[in-house]
Amino acid sequence: MKKRAFDILLSSVGLVLAAVPMAFLYLGTVASNGFPGMFMQQRIGKDGKPFNLYKFKSLKDEFENGRRLGLGERVNGFTHFMRTRGLDELPQLFNVLKGDMSIVGPRPLPQEVLLEFPPDGQVFKVRPGLVSPYTLARATVMGEDDKEVKNTLDYEYASRDFSILYDIGVLRKLFMPIVLGKNAQSYNLGSTPVTSSVEEDKSPCTQEFDVLD
Repeated sequence: MKKRAFDILLSSVGLVLAAVPMAFLYLGTVASNGFPGMFMQQRIGKDGKPFNLYKFKSLKDEFENGRRLGLGERVNGFTHFMRTRGLDELPQLFNVLKGDMSIVGPRPLPQEVLLEFPPDGQVFKVRPGLVSPYTLARATVMGEDDKEVKNTLDYEYASRDFSILYDIGVLRKLFMPIVLGKNAQSYNLGSTPVTSSVEEDKSPCTQEFDVLD
């Protein structure tokens, strides 16, 4: 099966299965943060072409009554639950179905991040992903974001031939971290970081991804 066919199949099934939960998530987001419950961000896709990425609005506006809110003040229990499990990213299944993104691939970057920390051009030869090998590494063996590790894993994924077993392996290994909210560390919202059991001479990506091949 080719990667695009794999993406169309999974995004179509995902949208059907997630239709009712996404409706509740949308209504909960509107109740928490006001209308609209979704927004678009411009990101850089395959071949460097920009596209509009869809997300639930899981953060309150940055300013309230003239005061700048801290990140912890911009979430409540409901939106925190969404963010720590990546549920705010579910609308990106539409991006996958449209062809802007893949199910698995390097996470799409905004233009300003590219100016600050540009990845290797190889990354733009594939569609960005709803989840990535770096998503898995961060959720299972890393305690905080590391742009150098992200760029390394993105480059390695973009350089390899498509393997349906590899992509399924990433999705399978992400299931429990998502259920348990292990993605919380990336938002610094008071959760306990995931500690790594990686030996000093092995990087998080090496330790985790040996088992995916």
